Amino acid sequence: MSLVQRRSAGANPTASLGVTLLSAISSGDMLVTAMRLGGTFSSITDDLGDGVSWTQATTDTGGVRIYYKIAGAAGTPTVTVQQSSARLGVAVYHYDGMDATPLDQQGVNSGTGTAVTSAAITTTTANQAILAAIGSTNAQTWEADYLGETEAVERLATAQRIVSATLTGETADSTQASAAWNIAIASFKESAGGGGDAGGPLIGGGRLIGGGLVIGSRLIR
Repeated sequence: MSLVQRRSAGANPTASLGVTLLSAISSGDMLVTAMRLGGTFSSITDDLGDGVSWTQATTDTGGVRIYYKIAGAAGTPTVTVQQSSARLGVAVYHYDGMDATPLDQQGVNSGTGTAVTSAAITTTTANQAILAAIGSTNAQTWEADYLGETEAVERLATAQRIVSATLTGETADSTQASAAWNIAIASFKESAGGGGDAGGPLIGGGRLIGGGLVIGSRLIR
C-alpha cells in the first residue's frame, strides 16, 4: 500500500472542475477525492470508462466531503466535480495496494476557533491510509503525523498518513488563525497481499509524492 500521487485545484466561481492526475493509474488502484463545495453538489465522475461509480465516504459537513472508488481500468484520469456555480476546491489522491472494499471508518466535525480536530476513529485493521480534509478560510498547520497542504485551495486543505498498526480514537488535528472550520476524515484498508510504502522514492532527504517533494511535514509542489 502506498500513496502514489496527488493533485489539487480550485476555482471561484465554477460549476464544474476537473483535476487530471500526472501519471497513469492501474486497474485495481484506489482514487480518493476530497472537495469543499461552495454550491449544491451535482456529481463526481471520471473519464476512465470503467463503469465504476464513486462512493461517498463521509457525510457532508459545511460542503466538505470525501468520495472514493476502486478503478476498473488503467489510464490517466481526469476527475470532475460538478455543483451549482460557486467556489470549489478539489483534491485527488491515488493509492495502490488497497482492499477491494477499502473504506473502514469515517467521521466529520465542525467548530470555530484556532484548534481544528476531526471526529475520532478507531480502525478495525492495521495497515491503513487515513485522509483528512478541512474547509476553512485560513492556512493550516497539520500535526506532524499528517503530510499535506498548508495553504487552502479555495478553502480546502487536505492531508494524509499511512499507518501500520490499528488506531484507537485517532484524530487529525491542525491549528490555524481563528475561524469557522469543517473537517472530514476517512480511513481505507490495505489489500490482504500488502506491499508498498508511505510514498514515492526518497530524493535528497525528501519523498516524491504526486509531483511534489515532501520534506519533513511540508509538501512542496
